[in-house]
Amino acid sequence: ACISPDFSVYFTQVVDKNNDISQAIDEKTIFEVTDPLTGKTMFLSNTNSMVSVGSGFSFRNPPMFNSPVDQTQRDALAETDAVLHHYVQHSNTAPFIATRLIQHLVTSNPSPRYVGDVAEAFRTGTYSDGVNTFGTGTYGDLEATVAAVFLDDEARSTTLDADVTHGRAREPLLKLIHFFRAMELDTEDRRSREVDL
Repeated sequence: ACISPDFSVYFTQVVDKNNDISQAIDEKTIFEVTDPLTGKTMFLSNTNSMVSVGSGFSFRNPPMFNSPVDQTQRDALAETDAVLHHYVQHSNTAPFIATRLIQHLVTSNPSPRYVGDVAEAFRTGTYSDGVNTFGTGTYGDLEATVAAVFLDDEARSTTLDADVTHGRAREPLLKLIHFFRAMELDTEDRRSREVDL
């Protein structure tokens, strides 16, 4: 045990030198902390959480201290995970993400077929353009989803350029700013002004 005025640390390994303390702290370490406002003593464990990205890349999440005695905190984490899992797996998630990606990257008015193809790529995790196959086959694979957004016929068709309903709409404020710049709008004294929106 290591005792300080604010907290005590209980290691699972024997610590005999100060330089061994940093190596002794692991996911089994228990921290005894006294709340200065209430005087309540809490025992907290250090939960180690690794996140793997692709092959060979991983990083540790910031330490999260869970109480081994007070199960309500652990229950709250489990409920949060369950809610997030439900949101991601919901049947409306794939079309929602597909629509937003298409609107921000390609066109403001995508056809239902286009949205359906991108949503299907999100659900299945794969997309094939006839020559190449993209994705890993897992739900929500963004490689397959982005490939479906950019490689779909509607995204690459030059005949749709003549259609007045096809393309991206600019935001109203951007339209106004572009109009002012085109008209070379300036102040009378030629000083720049900041507009507080």
